[in-house]
Amino acid sequence: MIKAKFLAIFAILCVGVIALGQVLVVVQAEPFSMVYLNDIYYGMVGIDGKLEITLTSYGQYRVRVVKDWFVAYESVVYTSPNTRIVIAAQMKRAGALRIFSNVYPVEVYIEGKFIGRANSVKDLLYVPEGTQYVTFKSDGYIPETRMLTFNYTKETAVNINLIPEALMVDLKIEPEAFSPNGDWYKDTTTFYIYLSKPAQLVVEAIDQNKNVVWSWRGKGKSGTNTIIWTGVGLPDGTYEIRVTALTDSEAYYVSRPVTIDRSVYTYTKEITLTVLGIGLFGVLLFFLLSTSQ
Repeated sequence: MIKAKFLAIFAILCVGVIALGQVLVVVQAEPFSMVYLNDIYYGMVGIDGKLEITLTSYGQYRVRVVKDWFVAYESVVYTSPNTRIVIAAQMKRAGALRIFSNVYPVEVYIEGKFIGRANSVKDLLYVPEGTQYVTFKSDGYIPETRMLTFNYTKETAVNINLIPEALMVDLKIEPEAFSPNGDWYKDTTTFYIYLSKPAQLVVEAIDQNKNVVWSWRGKGKSGTNTIIWTGVGLPDGTYEIRVTALTDSEAYYVSRPVTIDRSVYTYTKEITLTVLGIGLFGVLLFFLLSTSQ
């Protein structure tokens, strides 16, 4: 009997501790909106425009509130034990946008704000009602902007023909001279390759006898691509780094020189390891002294 009473009291205390650590999140939004936290569905807003969610874990939550014919509401909240958070999700009425395009996916922006992505003509995007300047983007194509009018609960269709960007390539090397001698100072160099659109990349190191002594091949993305080069196994000297970018209809190449020079050893590794060793010894000595008192 005593054991049963003890277990009952223990259970009540546990429930009390758990309850003390709970977080109450109140979402105020359009009735019948669906609420997601960190992409997990938590329920639907009631006819009174409220949804109460009890959480037992804390930290950062991504809040997304969605409803047909309204622009989705998104925000980030930070929770801590024993708190009550009220989220007032102001949702704008929307029309629907259907995109007929010569290329997919297409990203949609209004005044620089990302609205959504259409992966095919089947996808509808909700856009705030009214007249808007809408920009359409697709990787490797010149963006196009249209002025369109959207009406609440109505669909607006647009036909766009995006023009491919010309292939452009640039190469920067940093540092332009490096020393792969294991001293932890300029042991490698980095190739920064700019592409105006995705392309196949071929990167080659060519010696003074015009021989290809190292190469790398792969898929390059639009924007910055980085490749770290160690120069291992190659003698000191100046090499030509040639970058060739290829698409189905275009080819473009650029080259820059880089120098391998192992003549100077800086002892950076030894100095770093010595400083770290002294620091660790100091921490250990402090710990031993503090525990001995």
